[in-house]
Amino acid sequence: GRKLEFDFTGSAEHFNVQLLLPPNVRAQQTRLNGREVQTTVRRIKDSTYLVLPPVDGGVHRVEVDFA
Repeated sequence: GRKLEFDFTGSAEHFNVQLLLPPNVRAQQTRLNGREVQTTVRRIKDSTYLVLPPVDGGVHRVEVDFA
């Protein structure tokens, strides 16, 4: 299986995280700081984004397993 992992941080009070997905790829499971989170999919024209729930400020790690 394919997997994406990244860390992010910033001085914002809250983050809205949207990940542009490659064509014909579906997220199977998403974890934020080691805990599974429910995501939604947003389509804009020919692009598909994986949308995480709002995230509080601080240092975070996201892991996405692709199907």
